[in-house]
Amino acid sequence: PLIRNTVRELAENLLHEVDYVNERSNVDFFGSLPAVEGVVLPRSYPQFTTKRVLTLSRVEGLPLNQVEDPAALNIAFQRVFRYFFTTLKRARAIHSDPHPGNVLVSPHQTAIVDFGSVKRELNPLVVELFLLLLKSDADPARIVECYAT
Repeated sequence: PLIRNTVRELAENLLHEVDYVNERSNVDFFGSLPAVEGVVLPRSYPQFTTKRVLTLSRVEGLPLNQVEDPAALNIAFQRVFRYFFTTLKRARAIHSDPHPGNVLVSPHQTAIVDFGSVKRELNPLVVELFLLLLKSDADPARIVECYAT
């Protein structure tokens, strides 16, 4: 049953991820959140999007794994980190496919792309757990309590 359930969940997630109407909705949702300095997202064009065609604005940059300048990488990682935890805190949502190809780096901005796989309406305890793990003075008992719940 465990393998069958895992395969079923993977299949459902894959079908959801390649549904471009769903992805356009995710782009619009994340685009409606307050901006994070230095981070840009593509804009969607709903009138040109279908289940099989996604039309977004162009964003510039090199994929994160092609950036060689350590200073540029440092800035990009800081922006990505800030973006992910800001959306988690503000909207209980997170882009759940943060591989290097989905982060584009240019001299003045970092772009996040590919919103096919996101998690919305995360359990508030999950959000609290992530935020607690970032604090150096977090209460260990509260971390355990959030994790166990």
